Amino acid sequence: MIAFKHKFIDQSLELGEGSHYSLIIENPSFLYSFVNDLITSNEENFALSENSKVLPFAKNALVITDVFSLDLNNKKMLTQFYKALSLEYQDVKSNEELQLIDTSIVSLVEKIRKDLDVKTDFNDVIKLEDIFSLMNLRIEVNDSSLLELLVTFIKVYKRIIDIKAVFVLNILDYLSEKEINQLITELNLNHISLINIGSKDNYAGSNLKKVLVDRDLCEI
Repeated sequence: MIAFKHKFIDQSLELGEGSHYSLIIENPSFLYSFVNDLITSNEENFALSENSKVLPFAKNALVITDVFSLDLNNKKMLTQFYKALSLEYQDVKSNEELQLIDTSIVSLVEKIRKDLDVKTDFNDVIKLEDIFSLMNLRIEVNDSSLLELLVTFIKVYKRIIDIKAVFVLNILDYLSEKEINQLITELNLNHISLINIGSKDNYAGSNLKKVLVDRDLCEI
């Protein structure tokens, strides 16, 4: 069993397929420190564990604090995405095809080098991620709704890191109940738990278990 436990919240959140939460924190100061702990992976105040074994939070969870800044095609994320894809496609057929491409490119570059009047050097081994970069492989996000963008972002991130949970700040302010249920369906298919974090109790959907921490830090 996977669980998330913060030392200032009595209830442990049991995660896994079908387990999703709306964590309402009414105390502004505690809300800020809670979210900041997640962003900085301050594991002195909380723990993510599986069968009582502590898991590195940054390698097992995704934290989204601003749904307006989701950039699937930023350089860092694409580089990680390319590497993840390369590992997935390390089969014999892919390697053979890559070798043919490598041979052709090396031959072309060698011909060009012979015509140059300066000494040059180059890498004569090409990797699959080099091909992705050369062809500018990227995620299509044109005219995507917030739900589509969020689902795509999580799916891409799941390829990079095998996340068990995604913590999203105030997602209930931007998605309808129907869209929340669609998001949960997608997360269930990928074995990921959703934890909405907010300060207002503005949702009572049956697919989200509500945990309310009031201004006095009492749980209701």
